[in-house]
Amino acid sequence: MSVDYGSGNSEGGGSDIFLDGGVIVHVKSHLALTFEAGYHMMNLKDKDYDENYSGTIFAIGIGIVGLLF
Repeated sequence: MSVDYGSGNSEGGGSDIFLDGGVIVHVKSHLALTFEAGYHMMNLKDKDYDENYSGTIFAIGIGIVGLLF
């Protein structure tokens, strides 16, 4: 995905990649566990200055959910 930004006198652009996935495991008749993981990588370049800004986020989630079926 392409990203553009502007703030005051500074403008730039770059790329943004986000991946996410998960699974739900049925434990009892109306109860389940969820497991998910996500990865987010962003790379931005300032148009006026020769500077790059980059960062990554890795997230893990675990939860309990009630099911209607």
